[in-house]
Amino acid sequence: MPRAFQNFIKTGYVPPLVGDEFLGKWKGKTVLQLAEYLGSAGKSFPTAGMDETTYLQIAAYVLQMNGVPAGDRELTPSSTLTVDDVMGMRKVAGR
Repeated sequence: MPRAFQNFIKTGYVPPLVGDEFLGKWKGKTVLQLAEYLGSAGKSFPTAGMDETTYLQIAAYVLQMNGVPAGDRELTPSSTLTVDDVMGMRKVAGR
């Protein structure tokens, strides 16, 4: 494992991608910002062939793991939905 990864793990804290802490951190931010963050975090890892679409798909997956149902449209770089918006969809879907 590269030293940069080892140093990252040595901090003893890897932020969660599911749950209240994650949702609190992303409250008010857009899904596009989440995708960009995931993309920038991924720069530490080999990402051959990964592009903005890939990071949007990863963001969609993370949101699904937080209980958001899959939508009928793909996320795009012009999406303006906030994480709050999509979490609201989760509450409606859970009724």
